[in-house]
Amino acid sequence: AFSQIAIWRFLGIALWPCVPCATLLCMKTCMLNTLALLATVLCVQADEFREDLPFITAASIADVKAEVQAQKKPGIVFVTQPWCGACKGLKKSVNDASDIPELLSKFVVAHVAGDDGAQWQYPGENDGYIPRVYFLDVAGNLVDQKGPNANYGRFFPSADSVKDAAKRMLTAAGHAEEL
Repeated sequence: AFSQIAIWRFLGIALWPCVPCATLLCMKTCMLNTLALLATVLCVQADEFREDLPFITAASIADVKAEVQAQKKPGIVFVTQPWCGACKGLKKSVNDASDIPELLSKFVVAHVAGDDGAQWQYPGENDGYIPRVYFLDVAGNLVDQKGPNANYGRFFPSADSVKDAAKRMLTAAGHAEEL
């Protein structure tokens, strides 16, 4: 049977100093494991959307609304956290979708990350989960476009679910010919 320490070492979780051994070799191994774990965490947190996607820099509700009104396009707002596994999955899915840049070009698109995402809530709801995606009409008003999970209406797990809602938005606005 493996000890808990052996399992931690196998998973790369560093123990400093190692128990029960505190030899120089063991400490060196632990330091390398710690550095490897830190490098992995830093690399994973760097995951973002592709640079060729048409994101604006605005994050506040007022700024995004003003940009939507100025461009006379509907809006899409992605709310994520850098540590969130589901957010990284959504970003990867969007990044891997070859048809997403063309579809997103028909929208004003914002990415709100970290604490800035707390301001984005659908009226009357407490959307504490992430990732969340919100849709705005050309006047900058939130539109009740829900994702595939009835219990978490603003949760969109993949590019396909975002594309479906975006297409519904364009169709409802009378822009079905743009699809």
